[in-house]
Amino acid sequence: EEGAEEAAGLGPDAPGPAWRLEAARAAAPGLQWAAVPYADGDVPLTGFLWWDSAAPGPRPAVLVFPDWDGTNEFELQQAARLAAEGYAAFNADVYGDGVPQRPPEGPVPIPERVAQIGALRADPEVYRRRLLASVEALAALPPNLTDVVDSAAPPAALGFCFGGTSVLELARAEAGLSAVMSFHGAPLAPVGAPMPPQGGAGPYVVVYNGAEDASVPPGDLAGFAAEMSNASARWELHDFYGARHAFTEPAFINASLANPQSPVEYSEHADRRSWESTLGLLALNFGRA
Repeated sequence: EEGAEEAAGLGPDAPGPAWRLEAARAAAPGLQWAAVPYADGDVPLTGFLWWDSAAPGPRPAVLVFPDWDGTNEFELQQAARLAAEGYAAFNADVYGDGVPQRPPEGPVPIPERVAQIGALRADPEVYRRRLLASVEALAALPPNLTDVVDSAAPPAALGFCFGGTSVLELARAEAGLSAVMSFHGAPLAPVGAPMPPQGGAGPYVVVYNGAEDASVPPGDLAGFAAEMSNASARWELHDFYGARHAFTEPAFINASLANPQSPVEYSEHADRRSWESTLGLLALNFGRA
């Protein structure tokens, strides 16, 4: 358990709002994690599966897709928080083992992020295949982990920034997910084909957006709403007043004090409200409400 907390950034010196850390510790006395190797073709990837051994299993699964600096303390902490709520949380890898994502070498250097993400987004099929590799890995866990995840329940997925864009692409790719939640994802427009007809079924799609997020191109919100409505999808759009890009990221607490024009800033209001909404949706989605 100590190793799990350290890996998730849940130690006493961890950054970010204390309410996150205390809640995870108190609610998950049996917090555990395991590294899960998998691959996208010849690209080796490593995910992290989190669960609370004190909670009854098997558990519904939630994939966590990272922002553009890769899976590091923030994403690991979010997965630990989901495990504390009784889910099996899986940190998806989009960069691969050859790219340092966590300290001491990580996070991913900005030039590497630009090159890697640019290459993925340049080919929608390649991009979606990389994302689907994580969904497939969750469905093909090694024997010692199969009792952790409820394989009968279609998983959900959430993502932050680049990860928010990614989970929307998975919804459009009909990846067999039951729900997706995009936190300050940008852009919102499809990289590949738009959402196919859903007939009022399909995954529940939720976007949490900062109303002052300059990284969301003009027209994206209206375009997303039109796309989902035209597909008869089940969807929600939350637009948080005053919130800038990366509003869930504790690394950007009071960013505007140092730079009033900062495009990023943590917002406790938007962070709390989006997380509360997510937990409520997951409970309904998995029949726990």
